[in-house]
Amino acid sequence: MAVGLFALVFASCGGNDPKSAFEKAIKAEAALDYKAMAEQVDLPEGVKAEDYAKQLEQLAELGKAMGAKVEKKEVEKIEYKDDAVKEEGEKVTVKAQVTYKGEKEAVEETKTFKKVNGDLKIEYVDLSKKLK
Repeated sequence: MAVGLFALVFASCGGNDPKSAFEKAIKAEAALDYKAMAEQVDLPEGVKAEDYAKQLEQLAELGKAMGAKVEKKEVEKIEYKDDAVKEEGEKVTVKAQVTYKGEKEAVEETKTFKKVNGDLKIEYVDLSKKLK
């Protein structure tokens, strides 16, 4: 499943409302929109979103080569419980039940965000080391 493949990297996403950031992250992952995914990462100076998007795509291709099911999906519904959002200092964690179109059961998804200049961002993971 594509969403699981990016769990290592795409643990959170840009925006300043936790539920909006969660939705944006889940939808980008499901659509395999590498550019949108990369734009939501807290990239270090000198790392361009376009280059990071290419690395995400390479990660997906590597996953496919290893037998992972990497395919586009459409988010049909996101359900949040009362305790869906937890804030601890600069960290925000969001948990929800996500139903993908064509799937019978919802999947619990969790995203952890990092506060960066008022936005919620994905923590950077150096993919170049993982792709070698």
